[in-house]
Amino acid sequence: MIERHNYPMRSENSIIILSRMTDRADTHAGLPGHCVRVAVYVDFLLQALGIAGSAARTIRDAARVHDIGRLAWSSNPHLTSGSLSEDDWRLIRTHPRTGADWLADWRATAEICSLVLHHHERYDGRGYPDGLRGEEIPFGSRVIAVADGFEALTHHRPHRLGFHVDHALAILAQEAGQQWDAGVVEAFVREAYPALSRSGRLMISPDLMRPVNMLAPQGEATA
Repeated sequence: MIERHNYPMRSENSIIILSRMTDRADTHAGLPGHCVRVAVYVDFLLQALGIAGSAARTIRDAARVHDIGRLAWSSNPHLTSGSLSEDDWRLIRTHPRTGADWLADWRATAEICSLVLHHHERYDGRGYPDGLRGEEIPFGSRVIAVADGFEALTHHRPHRLGFHVDHALAILAQEAGQQWDAGVVEAFVREAYPALSRSGRLMISPDLMRPVNMLAPQGEATA
């Protein structure tokens, strides 16, 4: 259980610094800037969901540092060299708890640590680290998970190719209610994604604007 505090305001600079540290070190995520891209998608998704004010800022800040736990193993060469072993996956799955523990130690970020902790839970209860299901998963974590999933699917990773944008959207729809919250997926597909496209803020691997890999994702495509 995360202890409640009277939280001081998180400064914009502190979140930017933490986000840049994560993105520069996280070679597993492929093209640098993963956390920044996820935060942009989260921002559009929150608008589609009608979430604003301090609640939106908390979720957005968590998105910007959601993978900070990856700093614990960012120098591991096995995670950037192609196929991953089960031991590699076990190490990767530690990053939400590691990141949440770090953020909990700093009062200015303690408020967002539960959202970071649970951003890899699945709606059907088969996620990690705690196997939460449905609305047991914090709402902000469910929002981050959809944005994180779309961003991960539309970029190449060291262990797999990315997916064409249309295929990525189809995977989101297919897994709605299983991996992701169906209501959040619907808001992304129907409103946030079109708004991102119109705004020019859609950021995917350039070659994935055309079909290059129409195979179903294997393993943990969005880890």
